[in-house]
Amino acid sequence: MKNRLTTKRNIIKDAKHIDTKKESFIQKRYFEWVFENSEKYPELKTIFHIPNGLHTSNFGMIIHFKQMGLRKGVWDVFIPISRSGYASCWIEFKREDVRRKLSPEQLEFKNLITQLTNNKILFIVADTAEEAIKETVEYLGIDYD
Repeated sequence: MKNRLTTKRNIIKDAKHIDTKKESFIQKRYFEWVFENSEKYPELKTIFHIPNGLHTSNFGMIIHFKQMGLRKGVWDVFIPISRSGYASCWIEFKREDVRRKLSPEQLEFKNLITQLTNNKILFIVADTAEEAIKETVEYLGIDYD
C-alpha cells in the first residue's frame, strides 16, 4: 500500500516535468482563462474544443469515435459568434517549437471552409495561451485588460 505522502510527493515531483510547450498544456491554460471570465463576458460561454486530436492506444475507441464523426484536420477550438466582420473563428494551437506548421488535413479543412461558405471566417494559429487570449479578446471586441 502506498503512503499518501509518498504519492503526493510523486505528483509534485512529476508536475515539475510537465512540458509547458505542449499544445494540450497551452490549450488548458487558454480554457482556464475562458472559464474564469465567462460570467463577465457571456460570449466566452460559447467557445468550445473539438476533440479531434484523439490519442489512444485503444483501437476500439478510435473506431468508435471515427464512426461518431471524428475527423482529421478539424481545428482545436471554435468560436461560433459573429464579430469583427467575420461569421466565426477557429483557433489551432501549435507548439512554439514547431513553427505553427499546419498538417495537410488542417490546411484542407481551412481551405474547404473558406471556399464553401459565403462568410468570412477567421482562422488563428496560436503558440501560447496568451496569444490565443489576446486574439480572442480582439475578435470578440471585449474590454479586457
